[in-house]
Amino acid sequence: MFFTKSLPATSGSALLSSDKSRASMPPGYAKTPAAPFRAAGVLIFQIQPFMMLGVAFFSTTSWLPPSTMEVEEMTSLINDILMISRLETKELMPTKEMLCVKSVAEEVKKTLKPLADENNVSLEIHCCDEFVYMDRSHLQGILSNLMGNAVKYNRPGGFVQTDITMDSTSLSIRVEDSGIGIAKEDQKRIFERFYRVDKGRSKRVAGTGLGLSIVKHVTEFYGGCVSVESQSGVGSTFLVQLPAASLVQK
Repeated sequence: MFFTKSLPATSGSALLSSDKSRASMPPGYAKTPAAPFRAAGVLIFQIQPFMMLGVAFFSTTSWLPPSTMEVEEMTSLINDILMISRLETKELMPTKEMLCVKSVAEEVKKTLKPLADENNVSLEIHCCDEFVYMDRSHLQGILSNLMGNAVKYNRPGGFVQTDITMDSTSLSIRVEDSGIGIAKEDQKRIFERFYRVDKGRSKRVAGTGLGLSIVKHVTEFYGGCVSVESQSGVGSTFLVQLPAASLVQK
């Protein structure tokens, strides 16, 4: 695979030439646009072993051609890495727009419906009709990752219920499930990149391992907080709260 291919050595003169070129650019140009890509590069370097394991696993699946699975998984992984790096650097401004929370939630539900049906999990949403000023990918990222995990790590005949409310102080997104639950010792680490609670089950569940990390980064980008209450074998409830003041157009 291309992950293990050695990169050609860079000569000292080439590096010097590159430094001179950057020095000739307008102040701030050389460092600002590249910052998100440097951050993404560091992340890619760190996750290379995980990428290799993922490709090895998906290459053995028979229900889709290996090349298709690899491309889909790698595309999803790269998109997640870029989103986190952009949120961390805050140098690429989000594309905010007025969004109907209920419409976005219903779109996410529609996308997850086939997976929920396949796993025999009911998917319910109770949502307000409020509008918020957010980047669409940010709101979708919170909902799709929380609801998607709740479906994936559930049990046949289980449920996922999402309640979204808004008042003068905050937008609250509450996702409850009847899934496998999360042990207390794992709950402090689940928002770390690539941390998986059920290692054995995670091998059978598609995903990048960055979902909850994205939820945390997006939530903190808007000045909010995310918490979890869970019991092994019973289920989990995630709560995201975003300050209303951060969701209005200024």
